[in-house]
Amino acid sequence: MGHIGRRRFLVTAGVFLVASGACLAQHPQTPQRIGFLTLGTTAVSSPNLHVFADGLRERGLVEGRDFEIDARYADGRPEALAQLASELSARRPKLILAPGTVVVEAVRKVAPGVPVVTLTGDMSGAGLIAKFSRPESGITGVSFLSASLDAKRLELLGALLPKGSAVLNLTDSSARAG
Repeated sequence: MGHIGRRRFLVTAGVFLVASGACLAQHPQTPQRIGFLTLGTTAVSSPNLHVFADGLRERGLVEGRDFEIDARYADGRPEALAQLASELSARRPKLILAPGTVVVEAVRKVAPGVPVVTLTGDMSGAGLIAKFSRPESGITGVSFLSASLDAKRLELLGALLPKGSAVLNLTDSSARAG
């Protein structure tokens, strides 16, 4: 995923937080903790986390007063995710940002009641949510490869290219979602 894609995800996640009102009050007595868990490294993921915090600040929230971010980095080691998710869960975050299916799965096991915002390939196909219209699992975010959205994508493509007569869609159904 490119830098712009991660930036768009992080700003979108911030909008989810601010718009919902469920996680961050206008000016809470104590800052609301936002967890961030990634399979990535500090060097790769920290700039994106800064963009996320900037998005919250642009919406009038003040770090230290309204929110604080508690980040954990697995440094490319999937086996470290369970321990890091447990550490993060013990800090009682109001929400966890968890980009990627394996990260969401680790968080879901140790913090089932904590809302999760993710960016992943196919949330539905990976079993993270039952359906997009009613996720009901406490998991939301951006899913960019969902087969359940293919009909809508074709509809939009038809509107953009009304004279188009053929579409080719290649899919690897054996590839793991996320």
